[in-house]
Amino acid sequence: MLGRSRTFRAVELPRERPSKFCKTSLRGYAENEIQGRRSKRRSMKGILSGPIVIILLLVGGAYWYLHQPQFQVVVPEYQTPPEQLVRAEQGWTGDERLHFHHTPQGTRLVPYEWFMALEQPCLSLFGCDLFADKTYLARFGFLAGQADSRLNPDGLPVGFARMVADHRAVDLIVLFGFLSAPLAACLVVPEPYAIDRELALLPFAVLIATRGVQALFAARHRVWRMAAVCALAIVPLHFAFFCVDYFGDYRLRSAFWFEWNHRDAFELVIDRESRDRLPAVYISTDQTPYIDAYWRFYLIKHGREALLDRTVYFTGKTLNLETVAPKSLMVVGPRDAEILVASGRLRRIASIPEPADPPFFSVWER
Repeated sequence: MLGRSRTFRAVELPRERPSKFCKTSLRGYAENEIQGRRSKRRSMKGILSGPIVIILLLVGGAYWYLHQPQFQVVVPEYQTPPEQLVRAEQGWTGDERLHFHHTPQGTRLVPYEWFMALEQPCLSLFGCDLFADKTYLARFGFLAGQADSRLNPDGLPVGFARMVADHRAVDLIVLFGFLSAPLAACLVVPEPYAIDRELALLPFAVLIATRGVQALFAARHRVWRMAAVCALAIVPLHFAFFCVDYFGDYRLRSAFWFEWNHRDAFELVIDRESRDRLPAVYISTDQTPYIDAYWRFYLIKHGREALLDRTVYFTGKTLNLETVAPKSLMVVGPRDAEILVASGRLRRIASIPEPADPPFFSVWER
């Protein structure tokens, strides 16, 4: 018997119109999303424009300030020195004379590197000539000195002395402190990520950065000094980007570093215990090294310190569910939850949401 061929027709069902409440909710959500993006865009513009305005005001104020009459430097005219320098016969050798002209007499005026990098008074974005230029110093009556690789390597005039100070020992100490600062946390803090506690690096990092800026400013080549100025000018802009990120998405990205959302988990247990007296509260210490301190903190916050006497800390591998009293609540992480769920004797009360990650804590009832 041959079967009859059948013909199917597509029937379009009438669409259900969204309710007025749904339309209002969606419209409100869209408006809030647009307003949030606009406010974030305005805040970023405000944060970025602030350092730029400050830099412009500082540059303009410095330009106006330095062009006041009281800051104009009148330099004496240059007088050509005699072709032959005549020295009086004083009964000493040339080496003794050199030592006397360039030996420190006890007065310290300025670091030698700073003096050699000091520029003549002018206002220019491209730098000025060096203050230590022999022709410029001769305008003030300084006598030309004899260059010497040990006492006077830069050929400064008579009376200028170079006091040699060895900073290598201090630099090595600071570098050692920078490299070894996280080790103290590893020896004291019992957690796997103690090496990431880098706050102790900041003092040494600031000292190293300051030493680097000092070396750049003391460089003989003008390019390095300009690089130091540019690096310092970029610092406010870098801080502005840091603020935008720190007060924005960083709080969501870094939430898991602060031992997850233990607050909602503990306050749920405390609220449940205020309504139903719980036989005991079991808290897993797996993957959460400071969970006992956080639990004590929230009990003190809500005035429920007496619950500490009914608190049991455990790990899923060592807990015997036969010893757990019925109606007891358990706060566990994902690893212990897998072990305990396999027993089939627990009932999930809640999964605690995270700001930007899958839920970590869950609350179970025996």
